[in-house]
Amino acid sequence: MDVSGDVFEDVPEEEEATSDIDCHTDTRTRRLSPMVWDGFPEPTLHERYELSKHYIKTWDKYIQDILLGSGLISHAGIYDRKGHILAHSDNFWITQDEHENLLKGFYAPELVYQKGVTVQKQQYKVVLADGTNGILAKNGTMGCTIAKTATLMIVAIHTNGVPLEQANDVVMSLGDFLKSKAL
Repeated sequence: MDVSGDVFEDVPEEEEATSDIDCHTDTRTRRLSPMVWDGFPEPTLHERYELSKHYIKTWDKYIQDILLGSGLISHAGIYDRKGHILAHSDNFWITQDEHENLLKGFYAPELVYQKGVTVQKQQYKVVLADGTNGILAKNGTMGCTIAKTATLMIVAIHTNGVPLEQANDVVMSLGDFLKSKAL
């Protein structure tokens, strides 16, 4: 499955200007992630809103085209490390407590092996938790895969007898792609 597409590049942290030159014309361009505004006025609130809609659409494409488009995933969401949702399928979200517990599972996999994971108030028994990349869990004919990158967490649910390994491969492939983009 091809997971390539438009993603924005990782932008280095903003450097402080050390001269009296306005940061808009300084050679160390002022960076507004992910765009560079070199020699141009800062965007208006409306322009920022329009830019944010573009990036929301980009995250949404990962959900719609790759995860749900595979036919193996029924619900999914992409979250940042603080629990803010970047994109999700219809009627799918996790609570802040669920997000925090899933993150803890990456740092202490023995906990999720003992207690399982909860996603949308549904409890899943953990089948695999490697402590770095992902968590794979199941509940009867339903399954749940959580992939972690440097800055993101992808949570996906598969139902109705979809093979656990196939659904897991789709989610983990997207996670690997986003990792390759330093996200």
